[in-house]
Amino acid sequence: DKTCSPADLAARRIDVRPFLATLRPKKQRIAESLATGESTQGVAKRFGLTPGRVSQIRRELFEAWSSFHELPAIELKAA
Repeated sequence: DKTCSPADLAARRIDVRPFLATLRPKKQRIAESLATGESTQGVAKRFGLTPGRVSQIRRELFEAWSSFHELPAIELKAA
């Protein structure tokens, strides 16, 4: 996110590994794939899932990240 401050970016980089460690291995790999910019379709094909399931997992990851930081899970804006 280009609106992120350098301090926020550094904090996120520090927190990513501990956050990923809270996930099961398959969900870790899915999270890493999504974080690198792989498309929903690409992730679905790679992991043998439907695009709808990948979207659900994306939301689960958002909620888990929010909980990890004890932030309220706000509504995602439609992209």
